[in-house]
Amino acid sequence: MHLHTKPPRFHSHSQYWLLLLLSLLLFSLSYASEEVTALEDYLVKNLTTEDGLPMNQLNYIDVSQEGFLWIASFEGLIRYDGVDFKSITHHDYPELRGGAFDLTIDRHNGLWAFDTNQRYLFHSRQGKLQHWETDQLTEVLDYNLFLDWDGETVLLGKHRFYHVIDGSLTEYPLPGVEGRSIHYALFANDRSLWLADKNYGMYRIVDGQSTQIDPKTLGSKSGRIVLLEQGIGQTVWAISAENDLLHFQDGKWSLYQDPVLQQSGHTRAMLSVSNGTVWIGTQNGMFRFQNGQIKKLPRSHYQDEDHIYSIVCTPDGNIAYSTFNNGIKLLQKRVFQTHTREGAFKYGVVRSICPEVNGHSYLIGSIDGVSRIDSKSGQIEARFPELKGIDITDIEIITPDQIYFSSYSHGLYAYIDGKMHRYTQEDGLPTNTIYQIQKMPDGRLALATYDGLVFFDGESFAPLPSEAKLPSNLIISLFLDGDTLWFSMASAGIYAYRDGQIIPCSQGSEIEATTVFHLTKDRDGNLWGGFSGGILKIKDEQLEIFQMPKSFPYINIFHVWRDASEGLWITTNTGLYRVKIADLSPSDSSHAFTFQSYFKADGLPSNNITALSEAYAEDDIFWVPFSGGVLELNPSLLKENHYYPELLIDQVELNGINLSPAELEESSPKAFAPGLRHLRINYTAPLFQGGEDLNFRYRLQGFEDWRESNRREAVYTNLPPGDYTFEVTYVLDRSDSDNEAQWARFHFKIEPYFHQTVWFYFLIVSAFVIVAFIAHNYRLRRAERQNKRLEMLVEQRTQELKHQSEELLMAKEHAESANRLKSEFTANISHEIRTPMNSIIGFTDILRSETQDPRHKDYLNTVYRSATMLMAMFNDLLDLSKIEANKLTMHPRPSDLVLECREALQMLSPKLSHKDLTVSFECSPDFPQWLQIDPTRFRQVLLNIIGNAIKFTDSGEIKIHLKLLQSSKAHASISCQIMDTGIGIPQKMQKRIFQAFEQASRDFTRNETGSGLGLTISQRLVKMMNGRIYVESQEGFGSSFTIELHNLERCHQPKAAATVAEPVNINAQPNENLPPEIDAAWILEILNIEALGKELFDSLLQIIKTELMPALTKMDTEHLQSVIYKLQSINQSKNIDSLDALCHMIREYSERIDISKSRSLRRLLDEALSEIPQTKT
Repeated sequence: MHLHTKPPRFHSHSQYWLLLLLSLLLFSLSYASEEVTALEDYLVKNLTTEDGLPMNQLNYIDVSQEGFLWIASFEGLIRYDGVDFKSITHHDYPELRGGAFDLTIDRHNGLWAFDTNQRYLFHSRQGKLQHWETDQLTEVLDYNLFLDWDGETVLLGKHRFYHVIDGSLTEYPLPGVEGRSIHYALFANDRSLWLADKNYGMYRIVDGQSTQIDPKTLGSKSGRIVLLEQGIGQTVWAISAENDLLHFQDGKWSLYQDPVLQQSGHTRAMLSVSNGTVWIGTQNGMFRFQNGQIKKLPRSHYQDEDHIYSIVCTPDGNIAYSTFNNGIKLLQKRVFQTHTREGAFKYGVVRSICPEVNGHSYLIGSIDGVSRIDSKSGQIEARFPELKGIDITDIEIITPDQIYFSSYSHGLYAYIDGKMHRYTQEDGLPTNTIYQIQKMPDGRLALATYDGLVFFDGESFAPLPSEAKLPSNLIISLFLDGDTLWFSMASAGIYAYRDGQIIPCSQGSEIEATTVFHLTKDRDGNLWGGFSGGILKIKDEQLEIFQMPKSFPYINIFHVWRDASEGLWITTNTGLYRVKIADLSPSDSSHAFTFQSYFKADGLPSNNITALSEAYAEDDIFWVPFSGGVLELNPSLLKENHYYPELLIDQVELNGINLSPAELEESSPKAFAPGLRHLRINYTAPLFQGGEDLNFRYRLQGFEDWRESNRREAVYTNLPPGDYTFEVTYVLDRSDSDNEAQWARFHFKIEPYFHQTVWFYFLIVSAFVIVAFIAHNYRLRRAERQNKRLEMLVEQRTQELKHQSEELLMAKEHAESANRLKSEFTANISHEIRTPMNSIIGFTDILRSETQDPRHKDYLNTVYRSATMLMAMFNDLLDLSKIEANKLTMHPRPSDLVLECREALQMLSPKLSHKDLTVSFECSPDFPQWLQIDPTRFRQVLLNIIGNAIKFTDSGEIKIHLKLLQSSKAHASISCQIMDTGIGIPQKMQKRIFQAFEQASRDFTRNETGSGLGLTISQRLVKMMNGRIYVESQEGFGSSFTIELHNLERCHQPKAAATVAEPVNINAQPNENLPPEIDAAWILEILNIEALGKELFDSLLQIIKTELMPALTKMDTEHLQSVIYKLQSINQSKNIDSLDALCHMIREYSERIDISKSRSLRRLLDEALSEIPQTKT
């Protein structure tokens, strides 16, 4: 780039160079104290429609006193606070239909804009927008608005200036302006007026005296000046139509020319800043003058040259400029250098970064091979053409002549002595996908593969021993720390490998089943890593976990690197963040803290940092792989910014209506009408520096505690009446201050409805007192009149109620008596009938066994079946009567339910002889043997349900399944399922079969007989045993009845049970003989006077002779039950096992109505009584 200066005229060549050197020296010394950022250290942040900007074609810009960036566009006026764009368009103000072109802000913070289409002059202040028509006063110009010496806005018309006085647009008289053809004006600091002529030259007017200046005499190629700019102090900058830069200082002119600037088209903007720098915006990019040199800002490789319209400096020190084609741009000091595909880097997603031996160049592995970056020169070149197109996941440099490359699905590559070798599964690799390589202290290579951890010694591959069982085979990352190899696995936490041993490091912690992506080591020897949800730290092999707070935007953390300023740089799948180590909390994820964030708009290659890519960390530099490039992060470039933006309440919306800015600035509390349903308060603090994230704290005083958020609004609904103050502040991530920078408050009141006021309550109370007083007096007088009448009515009604009560009492007693008589009658008649019926059944059974005549035997069989059926009906009727009268009690005792099921099947086996049925019984192996239950009633339910199954199943199968549902140490819940393949039950009958006297229809049951009480009794008995019974059936396919009994008490085997229990064959016929161990000698053991004592012995003999023997003869089951209770009461104090067994036998024969065994038992008792000496009796 060629640059030269040309002074106007000097008498000698030596004088010229002497003055030139002196001026340059003074110029350099005057600005040496202020730091100047190199152009290559600037980050250009581009904001377009993708970032919320209404349009990319922008005009002029300016900065308000609050720090807002105001932008003029053909869509209207746009305000930007560093986060959000807010527009004022013709929808808000119809006269803005032509948009705005020129824009400036006066000393009163009033915004002035000019529309070159409609020739409207606009003024906006405190939300109020005014306009003036200027069609007769102005022309279509590039520059219409200027600020005079007092900071008031001046409008340039047809060679005249105008300003607004008392709401009217009037001419602004300036001496020396008459007759000038004005293109541009500058009201300089020294109270002079500089004018650029439309056609040629410029003028300086001081106290009405005009001096003409010819730029060509100063060395400019053009005599036409297009821009004037106030410099430092009383200096002035001017630029010609040929982009020759002129500087006026201390009455002397300097000329600066640059060929690139001269070829960059029309210059529309120029800005002088405090460090002596001048920014120049042209049709083809941005230039900067500094220390006598003009340099061009490098442009983006994926955009056209910026057509710049306006340049301003934001309060936080950034340079902002508007373009006519690329939106708005901000120049910010960068903290990182990027190498992207827009530059020389062309290899897509970066996988790994590895430093070379020389210390200033790096090998970069990507999805398209390997490239090399020289950090000094910035040059990038492709390397190792053999790897072109290969997804290189990691690189390990042993020596410059020995380099290893891992790949995705292509195995391991080795560059040795100039030759490339490849190893795949055919060479012993367990998989061709390798994620990372790490050289071990013993010289081997550790490989993190898709199929486990593998070691390579240069010749063969050795996986971990088979006994080293890991929860996952997918190894994500490796990190060598001394002699310890740390590795992480997919969804399996982090482990260490040392001396051939695998050491789990995250077992039992909250990251045991979490993916830890990568580890880095800081200068203190601590290891840092990230996972989905937080950060981990390993110090002295002790794991510490930090959960990210809810205010942190993203949770997938890939890399964590500690810088020299006690900050942690965090990579995620959506950007780069920096947090303070001091802000981390190992236990509290609800706390909020400040952080800095960087995205693609801030200069990152992209927002996508790939999870499996490996970063490279040095002491001072952090290389981060991205999708689309590499980032070289240097935290030392991160300078402290001591600017604190102004915090203000931006907008208040109540019930959908916005308050005006003027109302927001009122010092007195704002009063809102009753019924405030919705309140939205927007607040902001303009800040443009990338990475500076504001964390706000706000509260509605008297209504809520402090809240923290990075959002810029607070919403409240249905606030009650009262006096409120909304307070908001912010905290910046600054190491020099942890205190709130500024405050903003909004004081308001919500008026109550009249019914919510104290006066309303006072009136209500007063009215209530008056009404109560009147009502009380009226009531007293009325009470006196009614008293006697009421006494008479009460007396009369009392007598009537007494009479009715007596009648109801008598009716109740009659009903209870009738019900009691009914139950007693039913029980008595059933009992009276049962006694002769037992005799009929018993003697009929004896005659059947003794009669040989087939015809007589057939008659006796008919009598036996009819009597048995009639006996069953009477038993059902008697049980139902007892249940309804609540006189049926349970007698639980230790019972073997498996034996009860088998015995029930044996009792029903005669009914199976006439049908083609198969009966099976199953019991779960874990079923408890002994449970506390009433076996008699349990067997009664089984006999009824199994009997029904046999009755309604002609052929097929009947299954009984006994299983354990739930079990504890003391209790068990069981179920007994009876399934058949019979005719089934219609759906409409399934809910009725458990009702008394209900059966399936006679057509359906095919003349099967029954009382209709069996299932009703069974259901009530099961309910009394703390259970339930239900049916599942499909007509034509069979039925399934399930009995569930809950919380049965577990118990031990009774001693008596071992004596009488015997195996039962389901398909065996009834046995008429007693068990072989039961004989007269066994009975005599019971009748042992020494064991019983004289008194109990006599009582036992009396019961056997006078009650047990007659009851066995008649098979009187009622009397047999009474005998059992008396025998048990005798044995209560002696606990004789044989006597318990006798009671069990009597109950069993009584329940079965087993005539044969009852007769055998009676015979044994006769023999035993005959052998007892008379002296004992």
